[in-house]
Amino acid sequence: QSKIPEALERLKQLNEEIDPVSKKNDLAWLIDVTELYIRFILNDAARCNILIARSPDLPMLDRLSMLLPTTPVEHTLVAQM
Repeated sequence: QSKIPEALERLKQLNEEIDPVSKKNDLAWLIDVTELYIRFILNDAARCNILIARSPDLPMLDRLSMLLPTTPVEHTLVAQM
């Protein structure tokens, strides 16, 4: 059984726990990169592009952005977990 919905809900809760004024701190981008990994697995290119745009400049994110389609795609589960 997939734990993706549970993981996304926990990431949402973590984002809400971080002080909105200090969103630029080191913890906020870690949450975004974790969500990015899940959204990439789900082939959610639109959300991936949003997360990449607000994350720090990391080589891993550059490679991921090259793998994403240029047009948004619908949420599609690529692999059953």
